[in-house]
Amino acid sequence: MAAYIRQGDSHRGSGALSARALTTFVKAFGSLATGGLSNSSQDSLKSFSKKDLRENSTKISEVLALCLAALDLPNSPSDRLLHLAIAVDEINASDTPLLRGVGIAGNQINRLEAGFEKVEMESTYTIDELLELLRVAHSLGWKNDRMCKAILKVSEEDGIGPHVFARSLPYLKFVRPSEIEILQKAVELTKGRDAAQCLVQMVSMDALSSDLDECKRLLGTVLGNALSEVEVCKFTTQQLIAALMSGACTPSLSEQIFNSISERISTIGSSQIERISYDFHHHAMTHLSMKSRADMSSIRPKFIGSFVSPTVESLFRDQNLPPLCFAGSPSPGRDSLMTLLKLTRDLSDEHDPSRPRRSVPKNGFKAQLINHAVAATKLVSRDEMSAWDNDKSDRGSVIVANFFDTLAARAVSLSSSLTAAEIGVIMAAFSRVGVYHEFMMETLRSRLFVDRLIDEAQPSTIAAVCWSYVTFNRIEGDAASAIAERLRKLLQFGDVLQLNGHGFIGIIRYLSQLTSQENTGVLRRLVEVQLSTALVDMSASNLSALLVSFVDAHYPTEVNEADIIRQHVTSAVVSSLPWFSPRECVEVGKFYSEFIRCFGIGNQESTILAHCLGSSVVTECRDCDSIAIVLSCIASLSAAGHSGIPGCSLMKTRTIIGQLLRSLDSAEVGESAALVIARSCCAMKIRREKLQSRLMTILEAAGAMTPDLRDCFIELEINST
Repeated sequence: MAAYIRQGDSHRGSGALSARALTTFVKAFGSLATGGLSNSSQDSLKSFSKKDLRENSTKISEVLALCLAALDLPNSPSDRLLHLAIAVDEINASDTPLLRGVGIAGNQINRLEAGFEKVEMESTYTIDELLELLRVAHSLGWKNDRMCKAILKVSEEDGIGPHVFARSLPYLKFVRPSEIEILQKAVELTKGRDAAQCLVQMVSMDALSSDLDECKRLLGTVLGNALSEVEVCKFTTQQLIAALMSGACTPSLSEQIFNSISERISTIGSSQIERISYDFHHHAMTHLSMKSRADMSSIRPKFIGSFVSPTVESLFRDQNLPPLCFAGSPSPGRDSLMTLLKLTRDLSDEHDPSRPRRSVPKNGFKAQLINHAVAATKLVSRDEMSAWDNDKSDRGSVIVANFFDTLAARAVSLSSSLTAAEIGVIMAAFSRVGVYHEFMMETLRSRLFVDRLIDEAQPSTIAAVCWSYVTFNRIEGDAASAIAERLRKLLQFGDVLQLNGHGFIGIIRYLSQLTSQENTGVLRRLVEVQLSTALVDMSASNLSALLVSFVDAHYPTEVNEADIIRQHVTSAVVSSLPWFSPRECVEVGKFYSEFIRCFGIGNQESTILAHCLGSSVVTECRDCDSIAIVLSCIASLSAAGHSGIPGCSLMKTRTIIGQLLRSLDSAEVGESAALVIARSCCAMKIRREKLQSRLMTILEAAGAMTPDLRDCFIELEINST
């Protein structure tokens, strides 16, 4: 065939192929790209070797080049140009074994594009042909301005519905006026099902807008247009997922969508389930009230009924959402232990004859160390480490201990070449799983503070170091001074640091445990510069941990600092109230009890305390420490002139106090909790003879009885048992 085309191309003899024949030949290869092979042909292809496929691809590429070169493209009719463009695009995009290696030269594709310059598109092509040509132009990288203008003109003249604009969207880049006009018409004119399908097209586009707010506005408009005529339950599954991905759903609309999805879950593929699971988790962690969360929990198992995915499973490993049970999932930790065994062998010393290294790892030993340290945090959780620590005979305990011993040894051997950032990664890995290796930590500490690598540490590295010291409760003076000095330099110009919420909390917790005026000043400066950024997307548990650190640091103390708390923190706390656990509610209540004692109470503070110290929360407290904090908060509020818990009557407050004290009758009370409870009861003039006699005995035995407390007991006529 190639020889025949050459012959015809050279002297246009009787054997020359016509333009129609050449076009048909190109179209035939295009049909092969879209599944045009018979079953027998497909079976014969399976016997082809890679060499055979390469040779055939070369021959087909040659024939196609001859065909396109023989065609007079600038003078070809419009229908032939359209058919050629579609076939060339199909061949170029084909992934079939026969055509995978076939290539069409760029100059031939450019000749084909130039052939359309003489075509009057508005009068020549139908709207469907224009859309097909727009798709081809997008795929081949052609200019599409004339096609867009033709679509706008034809749709206006023929009165075609706005669904045409929605179908055009995936093939536009929105850099030309005609493209932007199509987008505007698609957003404004589509209604009902057309708008729902338009939403599907829009969420799949990368080039919609670089402005996130503008994207959200456009998607919200289209979603509103769809809902104006079609109920959520009538959306297709694809349209429901698009609505979730748009980010324009209200909490109530999200719940309707999830309920609709749960009713058709058996028809949804695994990749869609994974996509839905991410949206479900974000919705649950952002919007749902406590009651709604409980209602929605019955739907969650349906999302993963027969679909096992560690990615989806990890989404629900949150303290506010109980873990899901996955049918057929492997026993906990088994795969992790096997991976840890492999990583341990990788890290084994190259000089150890019993475990010789096969070769130098890719990118070197240091890169391997960092990669394995990060991998460890994904393979082992702190809870698993605690369980293994309690059972030293467990096989998992031995494997994990060997891995971290080997990892620590490798870190020490490479310590002289580690940068501050790499040291931060290693320290973060060990602190995250709760494993302390003293010699390794001393070595890394020496690199940071003796060799002064801390002077070049970035905020994320400082956060990792702080978390390490906080986790293992090892606060050292020279380290504190060096960290404070580095932070002061980073904060001196008031620029926001590259630091996430977790890292911010780590630094705050570290500084809150230091008492020097220098460190206190750095803490206040860090809060002033970084707080508003750190609060973005901060979880409820991290938010309560931040407030605990503020209590430890005695922050705020000035009116301007209180204004910062009210401006940034308080609104975040109010929106997170449904997600706080009972223990976290108590910690939040402790902070705000102290806060209003110094700076007065506002509407939001009243809402927070009414929730965090209300009967529905505090009656869930079972441990003595939480009960002691609640009683201390109520006593503090009473001393500040409030009649107990905001939002509760005095009678209701007394009922709550009575419930808490009754729960202590049979509980083991520690020395510190006994002191707080006794002081709170004395401050509120509460007399419970049996309990207070026991508290008095505990305090006297511990030598913690103070004169003022003894006088109070005498006033209440309490004697030790």
